Amino acid sequence: MASNMASAKRKTNYARLGQAAQNELPNILRELLLIKEPPNLLHGHVMQNDDLKKRLRNDDMLKIQRVANNNGYNGFDIPLMYTLIRNLKLVPPPTQGWDKNGPTPVELTIGDDVERIRRIRNEILHRGDADVDEDVLAVYMCTFKEIAGRLEAYLGKQNNEFVSQIESLETCCMDIKTEQMYLDNLKEIVESEKLDRKKLKKKSYLRRETIKWKQGSILGIGGDKSQCYQLCNYEMHSGEVVPVYIQDDYDMPDTLNIDDGKLQYGMNDGIFFIVYHDKNLKPYQHRFIQNENQKKAYAVNESLKALTSGAIDLSWTVGDQLRDFKIS
Repeated sequence: MASNMASAKRKTNYARLGQAAQNELPNILRELLLIKEPPNLLHGHVMQNDDLKKRLRNDDMLKIQRVANNNGYNGFDIPLMYTLIRNLKLVPPPTQGWDKNGPTPVELTIGDDVERIRRIRNEILHRGDADVDEDVLAVYMCTFKEIAGRLEAYLGKQNNEFVSQIESLETCCMDIKTEQMYLDNLKEIVESEKLDRKKLKKKSYLRRETIKWKQGSILGIGGDKSQCYQLCNYEMHSGEVVPVYIQDDYDMPDTLNIDDGKLQYGMNDGIFFIVYHDKNLKPYQHRFIQNENQKKAYAVNESLKALTSGAIDLSWTVGDQLRDFKIS
């Protein structure tokens, strides 16, 4: 009986570490990002940084493209935030450099703590042992509180704003349902990191659409093209569901691979989508989705076309072409 209770206690301790890795530590990094890199600037800064773009997965780019339209950095995990902080040079590097040796106990710069957070997160996820005794938990919690206190001071936060969250986690009563949720999430994160990140799984069929665009026109005169697409929803490994336009004469496979040379993506008005097609057709992404400025431009253009019996058509000047996926 006593042995079972002790085992349950150690399991709960592991769940507490899981909560820290999934909630408290990421929340601290999100606050750092919010102050150092406003969400509305992130996508532009990433696109200007070739080294950073090479390091980002396609699902990371999806989150980055959506960040200005969503809830800030909610949904960004520690690995992604670490990559952004490091490559955008938002803080000075750790004393011993990024991703080299772990910081020593006396190395306490902001870069050292960002490095600590990443290493602690990975350590918790890949322990391979769900039994955490009281002494081990106490060491982790002490480290968490020290990091939280230093980040409070660095970011100009109220005293105990971060530390109190760690203290609450250390002592709060954790019910069985909450405990199991964090344990399951830990297992899911570990498994997801092993999955093929280049696969998209078909979820549902939506409808058939005809897409029109200009190609080979002279000042917008002539060059009218069209192509029919089957619109489906596909799920990325991250769980994000995205619309995929599949060219009419192509199969609608249960699984798509980003390595396939026929896949491209677009982003407009905060909506990410994928096109599976013959890239030689070069359809403009605004033919799929238009933002407010593009809608106004098209309204003006339609008036010009009507007044000139179609002699003037400048729709080819509006929009942005689809992009290739990064293959790594």
